[in-house]
Amino acid sequence: MESVSDEILGLAAKKLRGELDKEGETALESWLSQHPENRIQLEKAIGVWERYKPATASADNIPAPPWRSTQPSGKYGHTVSRSKGTVTKRLPIFRYAAVLSLLAFSALLWWRFGDEKQSALSALPDAVTVTIDKGESAEVLALDDLTDRHSLSYDSESNAINIVRPSLDIKMMRVDVPRGERVRLKLADGTAVNLNSSSSIQFPDRFSKGVREVKLLAGEAFFNVTKGKNPFIVRMGGLNVKVLGTEFNVANYKGEDRAVTLTEGKVALYRKDERESEYLEPGMQALIRKDNPKRMIIREVDTDKYSCWKDDIFRFENNSLDEMETRLERWFDVEIDNRNKAFGQRRISGDFDRGDGIETLLEILCDRQDVRYTIRGKRVNIL
Repeated sequence: MESVSDEILGLAAKKLRGELDKEGETALESWLSQHPENRIQLEKAIGVWERYKPATASADNIPAPPWRSTQPSGKYGHTVSRSKGTVTKRLPIFRYAAVLSLLAFSALLWWRFGDEKQSALSALPDAVTVTIDKGESAEVLALDDLTDRHSLSYDSESNAINIVRPSLDIKMMRVDVPRGERVRLKLADGTAVNLNSSSSIQFPDRFSKGVREVKLLAGEAFFNVTKGKNPFIVRMGGLNVKVLGTEFNVANYKGEDRAVTLTEGKVALYRKDERESEYLEPGMQALIRKDNPKRMIIREVDTDKYSCWKDDIFRFENNSLDEMETRLERWFDVEIDNRNKAFGQRRISGDFDRGDGIETLLEILCDRQDVRYTIRGKRVNIL
């Protein structure tokens, strides 16, 4: 295994900027193929820069190379310098961070956040899974199995998947959320995505130059898009949503109406030709009914009704149980057998906290009604 030379780091920087020519590509691939650890070592060097570079980096505040410091080292080898009340920590992390900051700063500053697609395997039952495309094969992982080696981490407290170390070569990934589960996802550009039950999304671990694109393969997601110079595009079954920075909800469940609901900012919706875009302002929704998929209805709505699910709120607004049955089954991972037709058609309004569970919701709905129910495992019978 060879050390990572300045020349190799320079080639890597050009690759990340999309400026590497064929000769450079050959040289870089030759070095990577010489030893299995070479790729890991180079990606670690890039990851180190990403993790410890200044939050507001510029050509004037690039960290000085650690070997030039004359400051005494503190605990764990940190070098601490103080200037006008500011404390700056510089880590003795080889020369990689300094070399990358000089050779590849302009690329890495904008590269820090993701690209595009991937392949698929069947999800593990009853659990959120991540599938990582490896060319001819794919690896399916449970959330607790994610490590830096996969460019991802999982924080159980916030229920969030985060991209922590983008790979040198773009990796396509897919997150599958089963019934009864939800998860948060932070993409490479900082865009936050809330994924609802029975949802699948495809994304890259970093975005290539000029492109920020994901695919909502199925289900529902709320996007809080980080502003950037490149547009952010969500593709879903022939419909594309294009934004620069905004908040919106997308519903794309199989066999159901599809909808894009805008909370903040502005979005353009188009099918094949972007010149034929429809535009949404905050408080508006584009609805495509399942029985007339060629027609797009633009209407004003209460946006909170369509996005409160991300805050664990289930909302009835003059809806019947029959209308909401599929959503309840998805949310709580149950099968509902309603044998009381009159009760199924009764109109209901109100907010319910997901954390209270299906039993509490049923108790409230059945209160003062001559209605009984039983729960056996995942089976709910309304009598």
